[in-house]
Amino acid sequence: GTPYDFRVRAENQYGVGEPLNADGPVTPKNPFDTPGPPGRPEAVNTTDDTITLQWSRPIRDGGAPIIGYVLEKREAGTGNWERVSFGNIPDTKYRVTGLTPHRTYEFRVAAVNAAGQGDYSDNSVPINASKAASKPVISMGMLARDVIAFAGQPAKILVPYAASPTPEIVWSRNGVIFDARDKRVEIESNDYLTVLNYTKCERGDTGKFTVRMENDMGSDSVDINFKVVDRPDPPVGPLEADDISPESCRLSWKPPTDDGGAPITNYIVEKCHVKGGQEKWEKAASFVRGTEVHIAGLQENERYRFRVFAENQYGISEPLEMKDPITAKYQFDVPGQPDKPIVPNMDRNWAEVEWEPPVSNGGSKILGYNLQYRDAQSHKWITANKELIPGTIFKFYLKN
Repeated sequence: GTPYDFRVRAENQYGVGEPLNADGPVTPKNPFDTPGPPGRPEAVNTTDDTITLQWSRPIRDGGAPIIGYVLEKREAGTGNWERVSFGNIPDTKYRVTGLTPHRTYEFRVAAVNAAGQGDYSDNSVPINASKAASKPVISMGMLARDVIAFAGQPAKILVPYAASPTPEIVWSRNGVIFDARDKRVEIESNDYLTVLNYTKCERGDTGKFTVRMENDMGSDSVDINFKVVDRPDPPVGPLEADDISPESCRLSWKPPTDDGGAPITNYIVEKCHVKGGQEKWEKAASFVRGTEVHIAGLQENERYRFRVFAENQYGISEPLEMKDPITAKYQFDVPGQPDKPIVPNMDRNWAEVEWEPPVSNGGSKILGYNLQYRDAQSHKWITANKELIPGTIFKFYLKN
C-alpha cells in the first residue's frame, strides 16, 4: 500500500496552533490476509456435457471467513483459463455445464475472503466430458406397466433408462422377438429412452411385452402387460325365433366369439316391420343381460325381421341379423297324412293295423291318431278307437 504522514493542529477563537507530526509514515493494510489455495478439484460425476467437481477447503483462511470460490476451466493442452460461473461459488462442490461432449478439460479453484481472492489450487487431472460406464437401469417411474390400447388406433410404449455405454435393446412379445418385417411396429431408441410405436393396433397384439437391455457393465429388463381392446364381435348365430304367437315371440342367440377384451354388458335387439318393401329398424329391447329375450307388441299376421347387437364398455358390435322374416301367428297347422295303413295280423273278430307317422307334424307334436274302418261294400266309416291312439300300431275288435 501507499505510505502516509499524519499531523494534527489545535484551533480556538483566536486561531490555529502549530502542528504536531506523527513519529513516521504509516502504510494502511487489512488486519487479515487472503486465504491459501484449496485442494485440487476432483470429478465426482461426468456426463457428455457436464462434469461435477468437488474440492477441500484451504488449510489457511487468512484470518477471515471464506465467502466463496472462483472456479476456472480450460481445454487440456491450452493456456486460456475462463471462469465457469458469474459469481462466487458458495460451496466446495459444483456442476459445470455446457461442455463439449468427449472433450478433455482441466480445472483450478481459488478461495475468496474479505481480503480478496487467494492463490489457485493445483490443476485438476485432465477430465473427459463423457458418461461414466454404468449398467442399464430401467426407471419406469410414474409410467404404467399395464397399458391399454384401442384396436385400429396407434399406441406407444415408453421405457426410460440410464446406461453408459448405450446398451443393446431387445423388445419381445410373449417371449418372441419382434419381427422387423412387421410394418405396423417401429422401435426407436436413444441414450435415455426406448419407444415401441404401433401404427395400428389389433386385438391379437395383446400380450406380455418384455424390454431387455444389456451392455458390458450388466443388464436390466421390465415386463409390460399390453392389452388391445375393442367393441365386441357380433353375436354368434343363428338368430332363432320360437314360441311365436300373433302378439309375441322369443329370440335366442349365442355370445360373440371375441368380447373385445371386456365383459359383455348387455345386448340390444331391434326389429323391422317388413311391409311395402321399406326397411325401418327400431329398438325392440335394450339392456338384455342374457342371450334370449321375449319380444312383445307384434301385430297379428305381420312379418318381422330381427337383429341383435352385443355391447361392452368400449362400444357396440356389428349386428347379427335374422336370415328370414317371421310371421306373427301361431306357427302350427294340422298334420299331414300318415302313410297308408297295413294289416299284418287279423282274425274274424279283430284286426291289428300299423302305419307310419306323417312327414309333416304341422309344427306341433303329434298328440295321437284316429283309426277308421268300413265294410268294403259300405260307404260308412266307423271309428275304431274311443280315445286318441298314442302310437302307430292299434289292435281292435270288429263290430258285427
